[in-house]
Amino acid sequence: YLWGELNSVWSDVYNNMRNVQNIINFAEAAEPVQNNYLGVALIMKSWMFSTATDAYGDIPYTEAIKGKTDANYVPVYDTQETIYNGILADLDRANDILGTSAEAVGGDLIYGGSVIKWKKLANSLRLRYLMRISNKKDVKADMQAIVDNAAANPIFESNADNAVLVYQASAPNQ
Repeated sequence: YLWGELNSVWSDVYNNMRNVQNIINFAEAAEPVQNNYLGVALIMKSWMFSTATDAYGDIPYTEAIKGKTDANYVPVYDTQETIYNGILADLDRANDILGTSAEAVGGDLIYGGSVIKWKKLANSLRLRYLMRISNKKDVKADMQAIVDNAAANPIFESNADNAVLVYQASAPNQ
């Protein structure tokens, strides 16, 4: 049954998080700021960290991915409460900034550059993660605020909104 620790989740999240952090850094340093790329990167960051914390519990979050920039090679482990608060804040920020800048999101294999679909993913993930923490915290008002304002907080309406990576016939996405 191969019962054991989930090393692939840990390695996949932290190895790929360097790339996501590079997107965040480049998007924030651009003049003007590239909010569409920043929003997509914040969503990917949130999804990846949720996967890691769900698998392991407390993990490096606030000090993660700072080895190169801050020479921090021994990050502290944050509580799941801290991690989920950060994830929810990042998803809220992503929803707020997506569509506020003019750059097209090139190379998007999931949504083909559709900013509205990325916003739907951000808000649908917010609902998922609020449900996940609902045994520890009253999230009814937060969930209701998302659902009550579909114009500001679009969510998935059908399977057509799913975030799906379709494998291509040629490298590197086959």
